[in-house]
Amino acid sequence: MRVASGVSRSYLREDGNVKFKRSANRLSAKSFSRAIRKRRVVENRQSTTKTIAQLGVLTAVALTIFVVELQIPPLIPIPGIKLGLANIITMYAIYYYRPKEVMAIVFTRIFLGSIFGGNLSALMYSFSGSTLCLLGMLPLRRVLPKKFIWLNSMMGAVLHNIGQFCVALAVMGTAIIAYLPFLMFSGFITGIFTGLCAQILVFKLNRKKIEKEIRR
Repeated sequence: MRVASGVSRSYLREDGNVKFKRSANRLSAKSFSRAIRKRRVVENRQSTTKTIAQLGVLTAVALTIFVVELQIPPLIPIPGIKLGLANIITMYAIYYYRPKEVMAIVFTRIFLGSIFGGNLSALMYSFSGSTLCLLGMLPLRRVLPKKFIWLNSMMGAVLHNIGQFCVALAVMGTAIIAYLPFLMFSGFITGIFTGLCAQILVFKLNRKKIEKEIRR
C-alpha cells in the first residue's frame, strides 16, 4: 500500500508539472500573440502616417508645378491645350500608390489649383477630364510596366482631352467639333512628353534607392 501511495503521489506531482507547463505555455503564447498584434498596430499607424505625409508632399509639388505653369504663356493659342506638367507627379503616383491615394492627389490638386488660379468655372472640365484619364490609366498600369510609362501617359492625356471635350460639347454645342483633331494631336504630344519626364524621374529614384541599399 505504501508503494502504491508513493507511486500515486509521484504521478500526481508529474501530472501537476505537466499541467503547469501547459498553462505556462498557453500564457506565453497569448502574451506573444498580444505583443505581435500590438507591434502590427504600431507599424500600421507608422506606415499610414508616412503615406499621408508622402501624399501631402506629392500634392504640394503637383500644385506648385500647376500654378507655375499657369504663368507660362500657351505655346499654341487654342483653348484647352497645355503641357500639363503636373501630370508628371500623377504618373509617378499611379505606379507607386493605390488608386484611392492617386485620386486624392489628383482631385485635391485640381480643387486647390482652381482656387489659386482664380478659375472655379474650370472645375467641371478638369474633374471630367481627370476622372476619365484615371479610369484609363489605373487599369493600364497592370499591363504596361514602368518602362512604358510614356505610353500610359499618352493614353491618359488623350482620355483627359476627350473628357474635357465632352463637357465643352454639352455646354457650348456642336460648334467646337472642329477643335477635336487639335485636342487629340496635342494629347499625343503632351502625354508622351510628360510620360518620358515621369519615366526619367522613376528610374532616377530607383537608382538612388539601390545605391543607398548597397551602401548599407
